[in-house]
Amino acid sequence: MKADHFPNEKHIIVKEVEGYGATGFALLTDREEFLQAIRKQQTRIYDIEDYVEAAPERRRLVMKQLEKPEYSVDTFVHNGQMVIAVPRNRSGVSSGLVIEGSVVKQEELIAISKEIVELFVDDGFINLQFMKEDGQFKLTDVNPRFCGSQIMSLGAGVNFPELFLKYTLTDSRPIPEPIWNTRMYRYRDSYFYHEPSEKANADINKGAEVFPLKNM
Repeated sequence: MKADHFPNEKHIIVKEVEGYGATGFALLTDREEFLQAIRKQQTRIYDIEDYVEAAPERRRLVMKQLEKPEYSVDTFVHNGQMVIAVPRNRSGVSSGLVIEGSVVKQEELIAISKEIVELFVDDGFINLQFMKEDGQFKLTDVNPRFCGSQIMSLGAGVNFPELFLKYTLTDSRPIPEPIWNTRMYRYRDSYFYHEPSEKANADINKGAEVFPLKNM
């Protein structure tokens, strides 16, 4: 496969035909690069021969490795016309979850997204993902659903679920203006619970009820 379709590529990317987040994502390479990845404790990097042998019957999407960063474009379409598009860069991703990014006014991506979604969608929300090759945007993913990271668009003033309801159920036709250059950071929080020791001992086998003590 690599020799026929990607003869000049050091690495190739495989993904699930249907998936979300980083499910099924893998970077395939030769055995020496794979061993180097093990030594560096890098994950999702595999020797291509071992990978194919492990699950030869499973269908995959295969593509060349493209340039970072990745861009995601949230769009809303009504009656076959794109109402709004909100591009954002995904500058920080962990386990498929966007943890850092910015809403950017990228006119080229807006124009490309309009051309794509108006070909395939009559009504609703659809998300597109892009990366670059030699300075040109390449479409990598099509997500015909509300995606988790569209919370970035909400933070920039564009509420896509609300837009969908208004255009579908009312005569209101708002076109919000995104607050460009809105930046998002996600972080993990800690929650602490206090549980009386006698109750904890009694509930070991059935799952203990917990009482919130403090949210840090």
